[in-house]
Formats: sequence, C-alpha cells, structure tokens
Amino acid sequence: MSARLWLALFVVAIASACGATAAASPTASARDVVDGMGPHTAVLASEAPGNSLVVTVIEATYGHLVIKTQPGSICVAKTELPSGQTVLAGDFLSAHTANADGLAAWTYHVPVAGAGSGTAHYAITCAAGTESAELTTSLEIPAQ
Repeated sequence: MSARLWLALFVVAIASACGATAAASPTASARDVVDGMGPHTAVLASEAPGNSLVVTVIEATYGHLVIKTQPGSICVAKTELPSGQTVLAGDFLSAHTANADGLAAWTYHVPVAGAGSGTAHYAITCAAGTESAELTTSLEIPAQ
C-alpha cells in the first residue's frame, strides 16, 4: 500500500474517531451541497482494478468540490493551486463522511491569496471498509 494511501487512511481513522460528519444533509442535491453556486464542470470516476468503490466528481470549481461515492465512505481531499500552494481551509483539514446519498463536499473562500492562475488539481481519496479509491481532477483558476 502506498505511503499516500496509508496517510489518507490514518487521517480517515482519526477523523472517524473524532466523529466527522457529512458535509451535506442526507436529502441535499449536489447543487444544494454547495449552496447552488458554480456550474457542473467535471464528471470523472475512479475505480481501482478489483475494487468496487467508485468515486465520481460531480462538481470541481474554484472554491467548490462535490463528489459522489458509496454512502458512509470516509473521504479526504487536497487542493494544489497553480502556484504550488495547498489550500489550508478548515474544510480540507478533516475527513468527510459521504451522506446517505453518497455526497461529500468541500468549500473554501476565493480568491486564495497567492493562488496564481492556471490549472489547479483536486486529489480525492475515499475508503469504505477494506476498499479505497483515489481520483485526481483538474480545474482552471482565472487570473485575478
């Protein structure tokens, strides 16, 4: 198992022990999760060979990330900005549990000082039981 996956699972275990909760209500739509802001920009899915856990990016915009996976999955996300910086917003410092609809969302205030413009990346890792999935998606950050 890669060091990155071990780290993600460690963070998931700590967050689970602390009682991490879903980022959205069980009946919220993907748009409701992010307060109705931002267009649908990406639909990507990751399923490792022999693994039945699927993670789909519903929305990946500057300031918003929404994914869909198996309900109850524990997920962590990281943002790498064009400048190479990582978003350190509180929402990205804890694991999120996918709600009853399988949705989990992360938000942060924009613009981020020193973000730069160009291509940024979201890296998502989810785990459910003995299964895990990793996914990276790109987004564009406009000049500020």
